[in-house]
Amino acid sequence: MALLSAVLRRYPFARYAQIAAIRGTVCGNDGVMTHPVNMPPRGKLTEPATPGPRLLRALEPEPRTLQPETDHPTVPVSRFMAHVRDARPQGSSIDPSCPYGAARFAVWYVTEGAAALRGTAPVDRALASFLASDAEEPWSGSLQRSRLMSALEGFGPPQAAVNDPDRYSWDIACRWLSASDRWPGLSETLAPTWVADTLSRVPAEGRGEPFPIGAWLLETHRRSPTYRARYDITTALGRVAFAFDMVLHHAGTPIRRLALNQALVDWFAAPMDGIVGAPSRMEVLVGLAVGWLQGEGADMAGGPEATVGARSLRRTYRGRACQRFPVLAAFSTLDERLWRGADTRFELIGMARSETGLGQNLWMSAKALSWVGLDPLIRDSEAGFALIDGSDGSAPDRGPGAGGTSRRTAKARRKAALIHLNADAAPQALCHPLVDRHPDLHAIGFLLWELEALPRAHHLALDLLDEIWCPSRFVADIYAAHTATPVHTVGKAISLPEPAPLQRQSLGLGPDDDVFLVTFDFHSSVERKNPIAAVQAFHHAFGKPSRRLRRPRLAPRRRARPRLVIKTTPPVEGHWGDPNGMWQAIKTAAEADDRILIIDRRLSFEALLGLVALSDALISPHRSEGFGYMPAYALALGRPVIATD
Repeated sequence: MALLSAVLRRYPFARYAQIAAIRGTVCGNDGVMTHPVNMPPRGKLTEPATPGPRLLRALEPEPRTLQPETDHPTVPVSRFMAHVRDARPQGSSIDPSCPYGAARFAVWYVTEGAAALRGTAPVDRALASFLASDAEEPWSGSLQRSRLMSALEGFGPPQAAVNDPDRYSWDIACRWLSASDRWPGLSETLAPTWVADTLSRVPAEGRGEPFPIGAWLLETHRRSPTYRARYDITTALGRVAFAFDMVLHHAGTPIRRLALNQALVDWFAAPMDGIVGAPSRMEVLVGLAVGWLQGEGADMAGGPEATVGARSLRRTYRGRACQRFPVLAAFSTLDERLWRGADTRFELIGMARSETGLGQNLWMSAKALSWVGLDPLIRDSEAGFALIDGSDGSAPDRGPGAGGTSRRTAKARRKAALIHLNADAAPQALCHPLVDRHPDLHAIGFLLWELEALPRAHHLALDLLDEIWCPSRFVADIYAAHTATPVHTVGKAISLPEPAPLQRQSLGLGPDDDVFLVTFDFHSSVERKNPIAAVQAFHHAFGKPSRRLRRPRLAPRRRARPRLVIKTTPPVEGHWGDPNGMWQAIKTAAEADDRILIIDRRLSFEALLGLVALSDALISPHRSEGFGYMPAYALALGRPVIATD
């Protein structure tokens, strides 16, 4: 304990970004946890995690892809791989039914496909074996290079080292680690075993106490003046501090885990004083850095008589550190199966920080669940499905109509998750290790869609979900026609904050003007939202402006007149949702008609509601909608709505 405390006193790890991220992550368990006293030490970083039940289903062979009869090795295309191909147009041009196309598709899937998923693409043993096996290129002779390396840029024949096998292996292994800068989602299971052996082997100069340091970490220390000046690795204090620094920096990058030699991992994963039930050295270090522990006097005893501090630290580390950086679970002394079995709290998964309808939908559900006492955990799909701040029960204390009564409390009887994503993005959430680790998880998809036609990329989610919730009968009928999974119309509860008190004069509107408002998200397809129809209807109703009578825009008019206000998020030139230049046509119309006002900046939600409240009517000319938030908001505020059918 004295050595670990000295490391934190000497070095400023508390200011590291990784420690700050752990400090800001909500605990994933409320402390209801049995104490496993017979748990053997953990510490395997390079073994792939056991796939969850949904991932196993998603990794089944895709029946639509024909496997040709050929002497060339081919890779079986899984259902998840076919799903990514259906969801991402970049992969639709690759034909995986021929050997060459299968190899190209497999490489695209683990690199560009993974990038589109904002994470690591699920890889089964067959795919990992195919891509990690030797390419057997004629030039290489006895030198090794995997099929994946052969296909990626930056792994060409290193001519300077081709006659030196040891130098060649080292050069290629280092290139593999540097590939994480370009393809951060590459799984470590795709690396040949010799890569990990080369990077983590312990040279003579790496030996020492309390643990040896592998070749790549040693080379990192040697090449960096900063590390050399900060860490004296000939001492136990400097060696532990340097290794802790390296573990933190590599915690979020799967490829770079290969550089951590096993003896180093085992030392940090071992329980304090070798007592089963005591926290590991890594748990203590993180606890000291984050502030969960204070100084050398902290009692970290283990065994059946483990102290409250030891039990709390192990639970908090598993809940916070491992939620933010799953690789740190290798240093946890709590059994994953017992841990996940004790956590039955309801989870909400989606774009928690997004201003889109999907983001609004998630927070509406969070509020509704809190009203009945099921304070949900919230995972942000845009941040690796990590728990976000504020998901620990900080929702409102009372529901509508509760009056002065106290808030209800409830507890989920089993683990459940409500997925607030479109169906084409739901499989990546359902198959993620942080979500799929619960074998009895009841997964519900709150799905929205706008068209009767259902894309092929939506079908895998329908097979992986246990039930589907929809906000309208229109959406429910769409999905019910394509799946046997139960589909329920749950409707929508609209609860709005007080609108911001906006003044018409501040926007250049007259107090007696007849104000018609059109509002839409530019990123949600201008073509679908169809605001040009509102401009055309406005001119049809009130006539086009006469150039002969047109006045300068800045000249105020005293008499009341019709006004059309078009509110959108900041436009993006060449956006996929505006293929026919609709936005340019709207700008041209506004330049010729000073009755049309464009507001193309972001507003707070309260300010947006204030804009609705000061208008006389909301115009919603959309071609298709899954629900229609803005019409609902306007009606809730007592404003008339003119909408398409």
